[in-house]
Amino acid sequence: MDQLLKIVNIVSPVFLVVGLGYALGRIGLLAGDVNARLSKLVFWVAAPALLFRGAARTDLAVSLDFGLIAGIYS
Repeated sequence: MDQLLKIVNIVSPVFLVVGLGYALGRIGLLAGDVNARLSKLVFWVAAPALLFRGAARTDLAVSLDFGLIAGIYS
């Protein structure tokens, strides 16, 4: 039951955002080229910022595995 709750907590925000976008499109608030502009915003601004934030918060002592790095380059 604990695993199911974790999965629901991870997946539900995605479905809520998709549902919100669908609802806003149906009532006409996201008409025209807004979808294309928002997609460009996410692709060029939001996603790289999220990746940078995740990389900046990573503990290098835990994530650097020199054995794995040596195996990749050998």
